[in-house]
Amino acid sequence: VDWALTGGEDYHLIFTTAPDMQKTLPRLIQEKTGKEIHCVGRIINRDGVHLNRDGRITEITFQGYDHFTLRSS
Repeated sequence: VDWALTGGEDYHLIFTTAPDMQKTLPRLIQEKTGKEIHCVGRIINRDGVHLNRDGRITEITFQGYDHFTLRSS
């Protein structure tokens, strides 16, 4: 999980959709593009970012590379 969250370059498109489109949208995208999409999470009214893995909830802290931070040489 650490590698997926902080391992570098990202080449997958991630987006959000309304809950009522959760079943319809994957089918529409499959029909139009031949590509599958997968639900990887949901947005809830709660502070922070959390990972629910097999019922165990862990808070995710920022660990990735920040491209916009000024660094001295």
